[in-house]
Amino acid sequence: MISGASLAGRLGLTRASVWKHIHALRAEGFPIRARKASGYRLSEPFDFSLLRGEAARALPALPPVRSMEEGPPPLTHWTRAGRQGLRFWKIHYQFSTASTQAQAKAAAEQHAAEGNLWVAEKQTAGRGRLNRTWDSALGGLWVSILLRPAIVPSRVPSLTLVTALALAEAIQSETGLAARLKWPNDVVIETPKGWRKVAGILTEMSAEVDRTRWVIIGVGVNVSNRLPQALADRAVSLSALARAQVNRASLLKAFLSRLGTAYRRFEKSGFEAFRELYWRQYSLPDKAVQLKTSQGRRRGIARGVDGHGALVVESQHQTTSIWEGEIII
Repeated sequence: MISGASLAGRLGLTRASVWKHIHALRAEGFPIRARKASGYRLSEPFDFSLLRGEAARALPALPPVRSMEEGPPPLTHWTRAGRQGLRFWKIHYQFSTASTQAQAKAAAEQHAAEGNLWVAEKQTAGRGRLNRTWDSALGGLWVSILLRPAIVPSRVPSLTLVTALALAEAIQSETGLAARLKWPNDVVIETPKGWRKVAGILTEMSAEVDRTRWVIIGVGVNVSNRLPQALADRAVSLSALARAQVNRASLLKAFLSRLGTAYRRFEKSGFEAFRELYWRQYSLPDKAVQLKTSQGRRRGIARGVDGHGALVVESQHQTTSIWEGEIII
């Protein structure tokens, strides 16, 4: 617990100004508890690694922020460039945004280079596949990445699977949790209560008949964000499973390093180079599954993925490649 007077002295502010800033931080979702005549404290641990710019620590210092006496400003934002793996990344950080995906798409149309990515502490209008609402509260990792792959549009969907594989490997490396894949775009972890989603991927593109103009890969990871009760039987946070705080900047760096290497390999060799590795990380190999597709629900046994990323399902002694839809767990 730290008193308002102590904070005011350390920051060179009035106690009234401290109260305004605390009020603004609590409104943004920071878990700050106030006790009359005692002061303030965090009611639970919080990972400040993104806010501090740790994802780009090796790069030049952060730009100066406005004087705190100007009143509670939008929390800091920064832009940094650096190399991870085989890619050149330029990270644009904002505390809060409507949608990192929308920012990335707007930049893509303005001819931004590939390797730009947008990161936010929280989104107010996040969305997932099929335009579903994606709860993007404070404490998660919300990222959208702009790529301009030299591939035909028909190969783009399998890039989602490559991204999921890189993300699962990064999660396992940083947390020790056994992250697995659920076709086509989810990362899941098995718990005593069943499989729970920890991350999802949304891939969007702009293309002509024979040329891909740009691809935006949106990644959402439940790190330490609070999840709505309605999702309790489907999703969980990494911190809850690891029973420890997970450093989001380290997770982001691990993911970008793996994705950078995988992306260059994918451009050259396609998904075939990842097919066996993807299936080894798959959550339900050779198990009965139920799929929800645009043509209705289908049942069968998941036998693998083909060289284009389609799910191979066996039903009534026949195998079929499924190109769209999702598995219901």
